[in-house]
Amino acid sequence: MKVYIVTAGCYSEKSIEAVFTSKKKANEYVKGFSKGWDGFNDIEKFEADPEFEIVKNKLYEVSMDKDGKVENAFVMNSRSGNIEDCSFQDGKWCFYCDAKNKKHAIKIANEKRAYLIASDAWEAKEGI
Repeated sequence: MKVYIVTAGCYSEKSIEAVFTSKKKANEYVKGFSKGWDGFNDIEKFEADPEFEIVKNKLYEVSMDKDGKVENAFVMNSRSGNIEDCSFQDGKWCFYCDAKNKKHAIKIANEKRAYLIASDAWEAKEGI
């Protein structure tokens, strides 16, 4: 079953105004209760009760150099590592990432790498 959600506002002020099972009723609502400012009411269509699969994240360890080259990326045997922890050794950072899969873990590690470079933390460790 499809539902039609009427929204109003933008960014952090965006809210759901009403939910309908027919597009016709959603349109009538928007016409009758328009906010008036920029006509910013939208109708978004969603499938109710969609099929889904629950994927539990795993803790990955990802070793990456400054250029983003991945040396290692593997699932940790235990969840004893803290995802906030990371270590620097031989010019590479070792990141712990709570991720859906290996590709997701590498993406998270790359974002952490970019942050370390932007904040000059990478160079601070290289100088040690």
